[in-house]
Amino acid sequence: MAVHRIASLFLHRDSSCYIGDPDGPNGFWTHTMTDNTAANAVALKLPTFWTLWPRVWFDQAEAQFQLWQITSDSTRYYHVVSSLDQETAAQVRDFIQSPPKEDKYPAFKALLLRTFGLSRRERAARLLHLDGLGDKSPSALMNEMLALAEGHKPCLMFEQVFLEQLPDDIHLLLADADFSNPREGTPRAPLQRPYEGLFQVVRNNRSTFILDIGGKEEVFMMDHLKPAHLDLQQPVEVPTLRRRGRPPKPRLV
Repeated sequence: MAVHRIASLFLHRDSSCYIGDPDGPNGFWTHTMTDNTAANAVALKLPTFWTLWPRVWFDQAEAQFQLWQITSDSTRYYHVVSSLDQETAAQVRDFIQSPPKEDKYPAFKALLLRTFGLSRRERAARLLHLDGLGDKSPSALMNEMLALAEGHKPCLMFEQVFLEQLPDDIHLLLADADFSNPREGTPRAPLQRPYEGLFQVVRNNRSTFILDIGGKEEVFMMDHLKPAHLDLQQPVEVPTLRRRGRPPKPRLV
């Protein structure tokens, strides 16, 4: 009497498996995800897709893929699809309904960047038509402009556009500033100590302070200052500034 075997699944240490009758000719080999990879794919949850900054969103998403060791094209693609809100998904529904069989993730990423990202001309137009400083700090405005530049080194025109967004008094004080490292804000001399002072505040706004430094007005961003807690019953001593620049050459007598 013949004994019929049911289809069975045999797992091996190398994460391969054989599906079908173990003694029959019609089974086939396949590969499965390791336990850690499967758990990571389930645990990861990306934030909702940022239609205003799609490239930055993908930078963060791909950092998460690296941390969670997710390399599967399909897994990455479905994570991105699940991060879209209703309105965004509707704009790319034709791709979602019929994705390619291979390279789904890079094709979908390119589509989203084309649909929601800014072209070079659009980024240039935004840089040339900024709305001023508004409620932002100068450092926040600089960060926004650098994001629009997308890695391009700031040039003379870039610096001038930035300065024209600032109030007149700050614009004047920063007119000769060195923007070789634009994220640092107000330039600092080499080997300068983190804090000096006390210095008198001449005037300030929500993001910057203008201080009297040795009889000369200089502008500083708020995050470069440290508050001084004084006893108003005691006289305030203003420090004597160290001479900056090269020391004078000795004179022969």
